[in-house]
Amino acid sequence: MSVKKELSNICRRYSKHGVTMQDCTALIRSGIECGLTPAAALIGLRLELANVFGEHEYFTAADVAEVTGEQPDHVEQYVKEHEEELYNSGHIARMSFLT
Repeated sequence: MSVKKELSNICRRYSKHGVTMQDCTALIRSGIECGLTPAAALIGLRLELANVFGEHEYFTAADVAEVTGEQPDHVEQYVKEHEEELYNSGHIARMSFLT
C-alpha cells in the first residue's frame, strides 16, 4: 500500500478523535526529518495515535523490523522466545506467523 493511501486510512480511523490530515502530515514530516523512513514514520504515527487515544493497533514483524532496523525473522524469533513475557506485560495480544 502506498504511503499516501496508508496515511489517508490512518487519518480516517482517528478522525473520530478530531485528528486531521494536517495533523497526520505534520507528524509524518517530523518523523522523516528525524531520520525515519516514510514507512517507519507511518508506523510511529499509528503507535502514537493509539497510545494517545487508547486505541489498539496491530503491528507485524515487518513493521517492527522497519522501525528497529532488525530483520523480520529476528523479530519473529524474539517474539517466539519471549511470548509469555510479552503477552503478560500487554505488549502483544496474540501472535500469528504467516508462512
